[in-house]
Amino acid sequence: MNDDEKPTIICPPALTINTDPGVNYANVALDTPDAHDNVFVSSITNNAPEVFQLGTTRIQWIVYDSSGNSNYCMQSVIVTDAEDPQIECPGDISIEVEAGRDNIPIDPGLPVTSDNVRVVSVTNNAPAFFHPGTTVVIWTAMDEAGNMASCDQTVSITTADIPEPETELSFNNIITPNGDGKNEYFIIKDLPENSELIIFDRKDKIRYQDHNYQNDWYGMDSQNIPLEDGTYWFIVITPDGQEHSGYVIVKRQ
Repeated sequence: MNDDEKPTIICPPALTINTDPGVNYANVALDTPDAHDNVFVSSITNNAPEVFQLGTTRIQWIVYDSSGNSNYCMQSVIVTDAEDPQIECPGDISIEVEAGRDNIPIDPGLPVTSDNVRVVSVTNNAPAFFHPGTTVVIWTAMDEAGNMASCDQTVSITTADIPEPETELSFNNIITPNGDGKNEYFIIKDLPENSELIIFDRKDKIRYQDHNYQNDWYGMDSQNIPLEDGTYWFIVITPDGQEHSGYVIVKRQ
């Protein structure tokens, strides 16, 4: 009696799987089809590759019985890319510009990107010109499958301080504090409030000091004792920290 009856075979259902990490293929463990025969199933084979590339692969399963009769079925293995690309932003940028400057052109550089398949686009939201302050530039990489990854780059722009204009002071370099009402006081024109005056003698000894000078020094020391006639040195320190120095002559006769 001859066995002419084909065996039966039912393939496993279609299989969808993601690529292995970092590569564009997948290692797949396939289930075995459901095969039967009226006598005996001798073998089940397939043409599956060693690894499955991105996309759809059609596998043919073939079953043989002990009489050499065969049958087959087809199974689909679908490999998809769900892995996000990698992106490393350019370094943060910090610069100083002169006061009043705006609309500053800056080249933010380029990020470093990679993907298990291929990066198809790299975009950012950088403005054409930057303004003083902090701007966060968002870089986005996208691969062929539409997976995306982003990173942030900070661009900081500070403006240099405008230096305060130097205080202009004028001094009379000789006083004659003899009681005649003329040129009695050391007058400093345009002196700001809370300015300090220090008077030194030729030996650099402090003879007089006033932390809020009111144009009222008339040749006395800090104990209100008249100083000898002669040349003295002075330093004026204004509230903004500027120092002005010079000499003044005290002459009573």
